Amino acid sequence: MPEGTRTALAVSAGIDTHTRQARALASLRILTGFVFLWAFLDKTSGLGYATASGNAWIDGVSPTKGFLGSVAVGPLRSTFHAWAGAGWADGLFTLGVLGIGAAVTAGVALRPAAVAGTAMMALMWAAEWPPARHLADGSPSMSTNPFADHHLIYAVALIAVAAVGAGTTWGLGRWWAGLPVVRDHAWLRRPPAEQPGAVGPGGRAHRGEGSSGLPPGGPGRAAARVPQQPSRSGSIVTLLPDLRTRVSV
Repeated sequence: MPEGTRTALAVSAGIDTHTRQARALASLRILTGFVFLWAFLDKTSGLGYATASGNAWIDGVSPTKGFLGSVAVGPLRSTFHAWAGAGWADGLFTLGVLGIGAAVTAGVALRPAAVAGTAMMALMWAAEWPPARHLADGSPSMSTNPFADHHLIYAVALIAVAAVGAGTTWGLGRWWAGLPVVRDHAWLRRPPAEQPGAVGPGGRAHRGEGSSGLPPGGPGRAAARVPQQPSRSGSIVTLLPDLRTRVSV
C-alpha cells in the first residue's frame, strides 16, 4: 500500500477515535446534567421519588431542612443545622441545581457550572462526612468508603467535561463560544487553542488527550501533509470524516 494511503487511513482512524471519545464525554455530560435537573424538578414539584407529593418547595416545604437538619456527624454539623431551612439556603440550592443542570445538559457555561457544582458537591460531601465510622450518638455511620462517594464522582465528572470542552458534541458549546461576552472572557469557555487539532498562537497545533492526530494547521493542512506520490493503481479518493477533503495519491 502506498505511503500516502497509509497516512490517510491513519488520519481517518484517528478522527474516528476522537469522534467516539467526544460522544462518550457528551453522554457523561448529559447524564450528569440530568442528575442536577432531576434534583431541581423533584425538590420543587414533589414528583414522588425522593420528594413526596405535597412535600415540595412549591408546597411551602424547605428543600434543605430535611438534609441539612439531619446531619449527624462531621466538623460542620452545627453549621449545617444553622443553615437548614434558611430562605437564602433554599434559594441558592434550588437555583444552583437548576443552573448547573441546565448548563451542563445544554453544553454551555461548563466552566462556571463546574466551579459551582464542585463547591456544592464539596459541601454535601462534608455534610455526609464519609470518613466517620460512627455518628455523633455513637451508632455506626454505615459509610461505605472513607473518601470516595457519589458527590465526589459528580464533582470529577463536572470538572472533566469542562476541562475537555465537551459541550460541542450534542450540545450548544459552539454557539456559546461564539457569544461576544464569552469570546472576551476566556475563563467562561475552554480556549480554542487547547482543543485537539486547534491552532494556537504562532500557528502551533495542540493535540491534547484524545486528539485526532492531525498535523499542525488543522484540516486545511492535513491534506497538504499527505505525501503526493505517483500512484501505481490510479487515483484513490479517501473520504475523511469531518475534513471534507480528498486525498489523491
